[in-house]
Amino acid sequence: VCSMHISRISEELIIWNSDAFSLIKLSDKIVTGSSIMPQKKNPDPLEYTRGKTGLIYGNLFSMLTILKALPLSYFKDLQDDKEIIFKTNDYINNCLKILDEVLNNLNPNKVVNIVAVSKTFTLEKIMPLIEYGHIHFGENKVQEAQAKWNEIKLRRKNLKLHMIGKLQSNKAKSAAQLFDYIHSLDNQKLADIFSNFENNNEKKLKYFIQVNIGNETQKTGIPISDLEDFFNYLRDILVDTRAYEGCIRLETYHDMENSKVLLIEEWEKIENQESYMQWRTETGLVEALEEFLDGELIIKKYSPKRDV
Repeated sequence: VCSMHISRISEELIIWNSDAFSLIKLSDKIVTGSSIMPQKKNPDPLEYTRGKTGLIYGNLFSMLTILKALPLSYFKDLQDDKEIIFKTNDYINNCLKILDEVLNNLNPNKVVNIVAVSKTFTLEKIMPLIEYGHIHFGENKVQEAQAKWNEIKLRRKNLKLHMIGKLQSNKAKSAAQLFDYIHSLDNQKLADIFSNFENNNEKKLKYFIQVNIGNETQKTGIPISDLEDFFNYLRDILVDTRAYEGCIRLETYHDMENSKVLLIEEWEKIENQESYMQWRTETGLVEALEEFLDGELIIKKYSPKRDV
């Protein structure tokens, strides 16, 4: 189990260090170059710790195989367990030392807000994360969020609430009163409601335009061909044009490679606009530095003109 978590952390750091994300920078002390590409910086220590998990899993299955046919007493078969246990212990100790060295030799490249998706969880379960200092939380149902967050948001002014689900127009005004970010702005009617709300209130929200990159008829979102016109319409009706924080991509991970080019080409037409990518991974409720509830939503900002 320990090696599995080490492997997952290593994979996460490898991704964050990649050119596509560039969220962290690893020190030259812990990366290696290449004879063909000397400028390249390979995170070899992390690849080592990730790879050793396979050997540790192999040792586990070797031990289970030895034990599977033994009665409830000692037999000579068990003399082979010593090598497996000692090797596994060495692997784990080495991996922990390497991971400790890596964590002491990396620096963040930019600030990334992690939104803990707290839907379906009670406030009681979320409170430890709030007490720890986490700020951004995501909900997908307005009424459920009102019952959960209305009171605590009055007491803790720094909390930021994200509406990450499909938003119906009849719930838009209530959502505007509670939420700070709207992640699914996908039609003119919603935009008009938010515009009226902002004109009559001091509160200003931040928005994500939901874009249907794949042009799938069964999914909501602004068609990519209409994105520029919709964006310009929003600039006209909402006071603070800086509120447009980016766009949510309606794409699966496997389709992103081809759709990125299309997204970048379209967004280059829109001046002074930054785009975002939305990533979701499934995870349980963990007691760690940045706890994620029912999944994690990592919003990664990148320049449209950059080769990703």
